[in-house]
Amino acid sequence: MKPSLSDIAEKAQVSKATVSRALSNSNLVSQETRNSILNIAESMGYVPDAALSVSASNLIRSKREPVERARKNVVNVVYYQRTRSDVRAVEYYNHIMEQIERVLTEEGVSIIESYPQTPEEYFRILDATNADGTLILSSIQSIGPEFLPRLRLAAMKNPLILISNYIQGHDHEFNSVRADNVSMGQFATEYLIGKGAKRVLFFDPSHNMAILEDRYMGYRRAMEEAGLVPERIAYDNTSAQAGVSNGLPEGFTLPEGVLGLLLGGDSLAKPLSKAIAGELSRRRDIYMTGIDGIPPLSDEDGRIATIGMDFKAMARATWRLLSDCIDGSVSTPQKTLVGYSLIEKRDELCQ
Repeated sequence: MKPSLSDIAEKAQVSKATVSRALSNSNLVSQETRNSILNIAESMGYVPDAALSVSASNLIRSKREPVERARKNVVNVVYYQRTRSDVRAVEYYNHIMEQIERVLTEEGVSIIESYPQTPEEYFRILDATNADGTLILSSIQSIGPEFLPRLRLAAMKNPLILISNYIQGHDHEFNSVRADNVSMGQFATEYLIGKGAKRVLFFDPSHNMAILEDRYMGYRRAMEEAGLVPERIAYDNTSAQAGVSNGLPEGFTLPEGVLGLLLGGDSLAKPLSKAIAGELSRRRDIYMTGIDGIPPLSDEDGRIATIGMDFKAMARATWRLLSDCIDGSVSTPQKTLVGYSLIEKRDELCQ
């Protein structure tokens, strides 16, 4: 059973209010008393509630990991609920890790890859891995409420950074490095409207990913500012990639008129282009734009442009944040957003 504040108070021989103040970094508690309570809380396996997690984790981390601690120069990269073959088959993950590996190698840091399939396996790996910190790179949207208390505790013990995604409703509790997805969605939509599109459809491959919700938020903002009606199309990218279906909703047809198609992710580009190949060849008033930049633009799909995220900047920002966390110079969880750029087909294919 999780120890309560009362349990800690009884063992520390102080009041429950004093324990609460100590975990909240209140200046009403002396440093000596605070350190004693933190040591007891840690020894009892206390996991703070979300409201206390940021301040308590900072205090416990500062108690456990002095700024001068020696680095091991090892980072654990966790691909949650993925196999190694899965990861190698996803160009997006490969591109991110290629850049992160390059930066870490330049800094003399070794990488351990882990592929846990369950929360229990994930925490066993963390307990057995003697690394400076952990990067989590896949299936972050699958981290459920039952996972969060233990993840908070893991973040107390060692730096932990979510890469390219975050946990909705808990963004303030964990470090993350990702693209500015809201701005990317808005910019891509404004680009299509600038092409003369009177309707812009947002193709969403998944409704449970935080970054896709952010992209849709940016899209909706641009549409409303232009006086246009947002239209979100659920696209079954998994079935389309497997060749089971074309991915489109049953009975769906493209509307007539100048039309913008915004892809929630560039992984949709080839299967969606195949699904609407007849329309793309018949019409010259359809403009398709993606977000991510991976896979690159090609003549094999109907995109005229993509909003490419800066993967190199993401890797550099990851290292800077991780290094600051290891050194103890970060006092609260940080959200780092990296930039993006417009890549048009005529530019890329001429390079």
